[in-house]
Amino acid sequence: MRKLKQWDDVSYQIKGKKCQGIIREINGKTAEVYEYITSKIRNLPLSGLTYVPPLYIIDEQLKKLCRFEIGWSDIKDEEHSLFHYESDDTYCFTLDDMLDALKKIASSDMDNETIFREWYAPTSQFLHDDQIILFDEETPDNIETLPALPDRSDKLYTICENIEFMLEPEQPPFIEKVNSIIKEIEDYFEDENKPVTQRRYTDEEKEDFIKYHHHENNLKYADEKVLSLYRQFVNELCDIDNQKALKYKGYGCYGGDPAFECDWHTSLSCIKKLYELTGEPYLANTLGYIYYYGRCWDGQPQYDEAFRYFSVGAAGGIYESRYKLADMFAKGYGVVQNKNIAVGIIEELYEQNLEYMLDGNFECKFADIALRLGGYIEKGYVEYTSKSNALGLYMQADFAIRQRLKYDHYGDLSVADSIRTALYRLLSDEDITKPKRTCRIYISYLLRNYLKKYRKIQMKIRHLKNGELSLTFRITPFINEKYHPKMFITEPEAGFCGMVEKLNIHVKNPEISEMDITDDTVEFDNIEGCEYYLGDEKVAEIRGEYYFTSPEKKSGKTYCIASVYFSPGGHLYDYILETEGVSVGDKVIVVTDMGETEVTVAAINNKSESELALPVSKYKKIIRKAENG
Repeated sequence: MRKLKQWDDVSYQIKGKKCQGIIREINGKTAEVYEYITSKIRNLPLSGLTYVPPLYIIDEQLKKLCRFEIGWSDIKDEEHSLFHYESDDTYCFTLDDMLDALKKIASSDMDNETIFREWYAPTSQFLHDDQIILFDEETPDNIETLPALPDRSDKLYTICENIEFMLEPEQPPFIEKVNSIIKEIEDYFEDENKPVTQRRYTDEEKEDFIKYHHHENNLKYADEKVLSLYRQFVNELCDIDNQKALKYKGYGCYGGDPAFECDWHTSLSCIKKLYELTGEPYLANTLGYIYYYGRCWDGQPQYDEAFRYFSVGAAGGIYESRYKLADMFAKGYGVVQNKNIAVGIIEELYEQNLEYMLDGNFECKFADIALRLGGYIEKGYVEYTSKSNALGLYMQADFAIRQRLKYDHYGDLSVADSIRTALYRLLSDEDITKPKRTCRIYISYLLRNYLKKYRKIQMKIRHLKNGELSLTFRITPFINEKYHPKMFITEPEAGFCGMVEKLNIHVKNPEISEMDITDDTVEFDNIEGCEYYLGDEKVAEIRGEYYFTSPEKKSGKTYCIASVYFSPGGHLYDYILETEGVSVGDKVIVVTDMGETEVTVAAINNKSESELALPVSKYKKIIRKAENG
C-alpha cells in the first residue's frame, strides 16, 4: 500500500458522505486536509484517508478541453478531483484556443456556473499551476514588438483574468459579454502585422505601457519610436481624464522631459484637471509654484492664486507649500505681511527636517529651509541672533544641497545658486570673522542636536604628554545599529559643516573632576557648561579651553571658479574660468537658455574639487572675454 505524502489527493468519509481533498501537512498519525467542495481545513487520521492517483490526460484531450470541444465532465470520473493530473506531454494554451472556446460559448446557452465548471476552472488551474499546460505562448518572430506592449502571452493572461471576474456568481450572464472579448482577440490578430502605432489597444494596455516607460531611466534611454508611442498613449488617455496620463503629461511639460518639451500652459491645464479629480495636496503645491512664478503669464506672479494653492498644500503636510507660505507672509505677497508667522513656520520646519539630516536622509527639504531661516536671521526678523548664526545656517544649506544634487531633482541647481550667493554675500561682510581651521568652541553648543534622552554619547578621554586632553565624541549605537551613527556638525568659525562619525576636540588647561585621572571612556546624555550627565548623575566635569579643528581637507583637482552676475545686485553664478587675462569687474560671455550672454565677474577663486559647491559636471564654462570687457 502506498504511503501517503504531502500534496496527495485523498478521499475520505464525513458522516457517511464521500469527500475529496488534498493533504497540506502530515503530523504523525494525522493529516491536515484541504477539502475541495467546502474549502474547509480538516485534521483527519491517516488511517481514514485513501490515496487517489492523479488522472492521466493525453495531449489531445488537453487541446480539446482548452478549445472547449469537450468539457471537464467528459474527462473526469467520480474518483478524481479537479486539481491533480499527469501527462506525457506539455501543452501550451494559445490565444487561438481561447478564441475557439469563446466562439463555442457564444453559440451556446450555457450559464456562468456551467462555463466555469466545464471549461474555465480546469483550464485556468493548469495555467496558474504550470502543471501541464504552459501559459507562455510565444509571439512569432516576424511580429514587431516594443517593451511593455502586450504579446500573445500577455493578452491571454489579461483575458483570462477578466473572464474569471465575469464568471463570478453575482455577475451578469457571461454570454452577454463574450462577443466583445472575441472582437478584442480578432482585432489583436488583425493588428499584429501593422506598425505598432496603428494597432488597437485597450485603455488598460495603454496605461501599462506608459507606466512602464515613465520610469525615468526607461524614458531617458528610449528611442524615438517608443517616445512617439508614449506621447500618443498619454495624449489619448488624457482625453478621457486618465489620472496617470494627466500626471505624466503635466509633470513632463513642467520643465520638460525626454517625451515632452517644457510647456507651462499644458502643464497647468493637466495638473489643474488632475487636482480637480483628486484634490491631492502635492498637486496644489505644484499649482502654487506655477502661479507664484507666473509661469503662464510672462513671469508676472499671480500671488492670490499661489497663496490659495499653497494653503491647500500646507494643510496637506507638503513642506514646499509650507515654506512658500512663509515666503509670502515674510514679503506680504498675496497676504498681509507678518514676519512672525513666517519665522514660526520656518523654525518648525527646520526642526523637523533637521531630524532627517541627522538620520542621513539627504533628499529632504532641509537645504531650502536652512537657507530661508538664515535669511530671516540676516535680515533681523529673529531677535537675539547674530550674523554668525546666519552663516552657520547657510553652510548647513550648502552642505545639504550638495548631498541632494546627487539625486538630480528639478530646480536644485537654482537652489544651490541661491545658497552660494547668500554665502558669498555674508562671507564678504566686515562683521563676519573669516573662518580659521582651528577655533575655540562651546562643546555643549556643538553637541546640542544629540543631547536627547533616547541617545547617549561616548566620550573617550586621552591625556597628552603636555598635560592637555584629547577628547573623542561618538554617538553610542543602539542594539540594532551596526555602526556608530554620524554627527551633523556645523562650526562657522572653522568653516566646517558636515557629517562625521567621531568628533575630535582638544582641551587646553584642563581641570578634571568627578572621575579618575586615567584615560577612560564615559557615556552621557546631557551637558551643563563643562559638566557631563547621564540622567541625573554627573559622570564627569572637564573645565578648560575647548578647540575644534576642521577635519575637512582640500582634495582633488584645482579649478579656477569665476562668480558672475547678470545684473548689479543680482544672484551670483559660478562658472569654470579657463580664459586667460580675466579679472574681477571684467565682462565675459557665458551660454544660457537665451544663447550667448554678457555677464560681469564679481569674484575669482581657485578651489579644489572637494571645495566645489556642485559636482564638476554641473558647472558650465566661461566662453571668452567680452569685446568691451
